[in-house]
Amino acid sequence: MTEKKAVFLEDGRRTEILPIEASSLIPGSWEAQTLQTELTRIFPKRSVRRVLFINPSTTDARDFGYDTCKLGRYPNFPSYGVGILASRLRKEGILVDILNLNNAVLRACRLSKSEKDFDLTAVVISELTSRLKNFQPDLVGITCMFSQTHQSTMDVCRQIKEITPDLPLALG
Repeated sequence: MTEKKAVFLEDGRRTEILPIEASSLIPGSWEAQTLQTELTRIFPKRSVRRVLFINPSTTDARDFGYDTCKLGRYPNFPSYGVGILASRLRKEGILVDILNLNNAVLRACRLSKSEKDFDLTAVVISELTSRLKNFQPDLVGITCMFSQTHQSTMDVCRQIKEITPDLPLALG
């Protein structure tokens, strides 16, 4: 039997970790009721019809090298895992969009005339705001290589919560 864990986050803090074995979800049990209550709180309509996947920038604003970017030295690979997940969800009839913030940041930097004209944070906020308002997802999935993109991932999560505070986020 595979052990599953449900982690519930509220206001960016871990509030409860509930270890769940698939066979232990007895209808009416405390675990089943708690899970149902939390799922209803997170997804009031109890359905996810639109999922937005986000690939954060490889580098956060503090460590971004403008000259390095202008020379084309930052990697810009599509997220393979996100592509697979998006494909699977689309087969289930779920609308999926992918926002590659790394690509958006690198493109904006390359198109900028000078370092003074480029603001990584402004690019990210603009892209997030536009996509969240236009696509209106029920869930946002954020992919990351956590050791490499930890700070930019956390920045993106904070920015999403400022734009749409009640929108559920999933990291992986």
